[in-house]
Amino acid sequence: MATDIREHTVPSSLDGARLDKAAVVLESGTSRAKVKRAIDMGAVRVNGRRSPKGAVVATGDRITIDVAQLESADAPALPTPEAPLVVRFESSSVLVVDKPAGQPSAPLRAGERGTLANALVDLARARVRLVGTDAVAERTIFTTPLARPIAVVLGSEREGLLPIHRTRCDMIVSIPGAGRMDSLNVSVAAGIVLAELARSAGRAP
Repeated sequence: MATDIREHTVPSSLDGARLDKAAVVLESGTSRAKVKRAIDMGAVRVNGRRSPKGAVVATGDRITIDVAQLESADAPALPTPEAPLVVRFESSSVLVVDKPAGQPSAPLRAGERGTLANALVDLARARVRLVGTDAVAERTIFTTPLARPIAVVLGSEREGLLPIHRTRCDMIVSIPGAGRMDSLNVSVAAGIVLAELARSAGRAP
């Protein structure tokens, strides 16, 4: 079946504009967030080449858009977890949050709310797949298909994942070559995981 491709030529009025801005103007009626997700998916190309959303376009450039992929770029709305997680980084495809110091990891009594375990339950109810990391898991982050949307759960450097968090994960994966998870800095582990998620989504050059 032939792929439905829309093609636009960049006018002089958009010379020097970012790709995401130009695509929003050319695809009238499509939100910028949706266009950004489509660019991340590789559905938007400039002169036949995949380009980042911040790429600068020039007069006469050809912007092609895979219509089916553009329409599938609608991201599900996620509820805000009750637990007060701190947002460290956010883009059209990645959300990194941190558990504030002092926030309980799990309820200590029946009905207690506002813990990290409660936040994981909220994400699971929103059909977000929870992926935990562990040094001895048979599956690896590099070989396991990770369907979006997902939330990656990293344990502490000393204790790793707590049992109550592990049981809420849909799967557990390891980072090969990293050695023991408690000897791997959590920020380094997070960087490896995010880099692999970007690569597997096709955002690597």
